[in-house]
Parts: sequence; structure tokens; C-alpha cells
Amino acid sequence: MTRVQFHSRGRTLSVLRVGQGVPVLCLSGLAGVSDDWRPVAHHLETTHTVIAVDVPGCGWAGPGATRVDGLVEADRLADLVAELHLAPVIVVGHSMGGFIAELFTRRHPELVSRLVLLDSSVETDPRPGAVSARTETLAAVAARMIAPPARRVSDAVLARRAGTSELPRRAASALGRPETARGLIAWWCSYGSLAAQVDDARRALPQLPPTTVLAATRRRHDTRWIRAQRDLAQLLDASFAVLEDSGHRVHLERPDAVAAHIGSRCTVSLADHRKTRGPVEQ
Repeated sequence: MTRVQFHSRGRTLSVLRVGQGVPVLCLSGLAGVSDDWRPVAHHLETTHTVIAVDVPGCGWAGPGATRVDGLVEADRLADLVAELHLAPVIVVGHSMGGFIAELFTRRHPELVSRLVLLDSSVETDPRPGAVSARTETLAAVAARMIAPPARRVSDAVLARRAGTSELPRRAASALGRPETARGLIAWWCSYGSLAAQVDDARRALPQLPPTTVLAATRRRHDTRWIRAQRDLAQLLDASFAVLEDSGHRVHLERPDAVAAHIGSRCTVSLADHRKTRGPVEQ
């Protein structure tokens, strides 16, 4: 297991590398950290090279811009994949990381073998939003104060629920860094513009490799979130599966199931899932 800093386009990414084999590029969502992928990497390390990335302003990376440009972030990932000779990679994006994963895949399809969207953000009416500088400043201060203890509590709850001590311990420390707190707010403020960029890319760059949409739920019946994830799968002509007994941070709660889907292309087809009218898990 190694961690390196990678410099691209004036910014610094932090890259956690685990295992040896088929390359998998993992992207976290809002307030996520590359360390969050360690439990998944544990299940894949004998057959896959897991590359978990903190993009600028996130986790252990260097400072990011005050506004996140998804196209630039996608191209930074292309620089990383080329420099490390990883292509073609399996790309996995969680939550807002799904936006960047899809943008990267559409802009650089030659570098990607498969796309996996893990409880990815879904926006049916994407539009850039405006946030005042004062609001951003106050939010950044609050994020630095609140995010680390909130993350510690959340990890403790997940650890008890999963009956394991494997959950990453360093994530809260990463969220306490000033540049990470500012980055968290930058990503939050950029949500609408990132969703709009994905929407534009879907029209302009329709090509996708085999794609899987994985949704998480604790309920035994369809929910609005599951329906939104199913609709996303239909839009992307993707296979679809639901991982039960898990909240949104499914790669921490169900790393074994997530790893199984990354390592296998045998997911439930969208048509079969519709017939069941309920969650299905492999």
C-alpha cells in the first residue's frame, strides 16, 4: 500500500495505491476521503490494483479552486492514468464522485474499460447555482469545525453496525485540514454546475463503455431514491443492482458486495429488476 502526490494542471492530487492486477480508479463523493476505499481494496488487492484518488481540495490532496470545473478534474484524471500506465481502467464513482467519473469516462473513453456508479448523485433539473462569497466563507469555517467530529461519530456508528474495526481512522483528520474544509464547500457550491456539465456531456459525448449503476437502501421496498437510480441506469443503458442493508456510504458498510460487483460483470439487468419491483442483490 503506497500513497503518492501527483501534480497536474497546477494542482496536486493524493493517490492511494493498493494491490496488484486489473486497475480500478475510485473517486469519492462530498466529504469523502481516499482512505474510505481501503475496505473495498482489501477484498480486491490480490486481483486488482485499486487507485483511490483525492482530487484537489479533497482528502489529502492540495488546495483546490474556489469553483470546481468537472471537465478540468476529468482531464487531471486522464493525466494520472496516462502517467501511471493504467489504461484501460475500471472507474468507480461514489455520490458526487459519480459526476466526475462519468465526465472522465465520456471525455476519455479510450482510457476506460467499465464505469461503475455507486449510489451516484442524480440531478433531474441540472442548473448552476450562485452562492455569495460571505456564505462560502462562513460555510468553510463551519465545515472545518463540524466535519471532523461529525465524521468520527459517523464512522463509529458504521463500525458498530458492521461489527468491524476496519473502517478508516484517518478520514476525520483529513477533513480537519483548512484546504480540505475549503474544498468541501467549493464542491458543495459547485454541485449544480457539475450536474449541468454532466448533462451537456451526455448529449455531446454519448459513448460509454459497459456501465453499472449500484444503489444502496435499508428498506425492503422501492423508494424514491431507488427509482431515481433505476432511471439513471435506463438513461445510461446500464445494468442495475441494489445493495440492501446499507446507507449511502455503501463502500464502507458493504465493501464485500461493492468489491464483488467491481470484480464481476454479472449484475442484474434493468429489465429483470423491473420485474421484481423490489431490491435485488447479487
